[in-house]
Order: sequence, then C-alpha cells, then structure tokens
Amino acid sequence: MLPDSSRVFVGVLLVFSAVMSGSQAPPSGGPPVLPLMGHSHNDEAKPTPLVGALAAGLQSIEVDCYLLPDTQGQPQLVIGHDWDSLDPSRLLGPAYLQPLAQRIAAQGGRLYPGGALTGSGPAILLLDSKLSSQRKRGVNASEEEMYEAIEALLWSFQNAYTGPGQLFSRHSQGHTWPGALLA
Repeated sequence: MLPDSSRVFVGVLLVFSAVMSGSQAPPSGGPPVLPLMGHSHNDEAKPTPLVGALAAGLQSIEVDCYLLPDTQGQPQLVIGHDWDSLDPSRLLGPAYLQPLAQRIAAQGGRLYPGGALTGSGPAILLLDSKLSSQRKRGVNASEEEMYEAIEALLWSFQNAYTGPGQLFSRHSQGHTWPGALLA
C-alpha cells in the first residue's frame, strides 16, 4: 500500500485530459477526425479497443474490468464484458494504459497532437467494475482490493513513464502536478 501523501485517487473513474484543438489525424494517417462528445460503450469488446475510439474522436471510453488472480494468485485487472467469454490474457495495462503512455510520450507529453499538457475538455476512461458479476460466480474480491489494484497499476505506469511531463496528473496535500492523464 502506498503512503497516503502519494496516493493516486482513482475510484471507478479514470479521467484523462485530451485537448481537441481542431481536427486530429488518426494514428494511421488519412483524413482528420473531429473530436466528438461521444462515448465508446464496452470499448473492450470493439475490434480495435482504444485505438478505434481515439481515431473516431470519441472523448469517453468505457472499459469493463474484473479483478482476477493470475497463475501465482496475484490480482490482475482483466478486461471483458461477459464472464463466459473472458480471456485472462486481456489486461487493462497492455490494452489501454501502455498504448496511452506510448502515444503521450511520442507526442511530446500530449494525448493529441498540438494539444496542451492539460486540456480544455476532459476525455474519460470509465473503468466499470464487474465485481458483482464475478461474485455471482464465486470469485470474491472487495471494492478496496479493486481500488488498490487500479492504484498500483496506475503507479507502475507513472513510475515507468519516460516521456516528457507527467503521465498522470496528481493532487496531494493541496498541490496539483499536471500531467497528460488525470486519474
């Protein structure tokens, strides 16, 4: 557990800053994409999770997460909507946080090209906890365990980030340190 003075406050909602200054070209090139006040519901079930939502200009992305033990019994955040079709190899870090961190580092500490470090309008990564669904199947985990797993994962990405600026904005003891993502 991290000391209180350095905790990243997450809850169930991860909000990150995305400046949408004019149109944005999708990562693969092509015509510019205008950001939309849209929402990618159950984004983890899409053919191109995250990438498709960002290329479409959506400013809100929802990801369903289960807290399941790995083969050594350590908690991991598995993404998926339906219990029966869960793939334990689909993890929140590699599927969402790693591509976001790489994109931000490659774009000078910004989520979108030409955007400021913190933006005029937030994009939202909504982590939808599926704890109640997994409990119905006898796989128990508490809300505190879910929170701690999310917090630990976010800190691991913050600590490993080598791009410009901060990956995550942080607020502690009355001070705010801006970053590309607000958690």
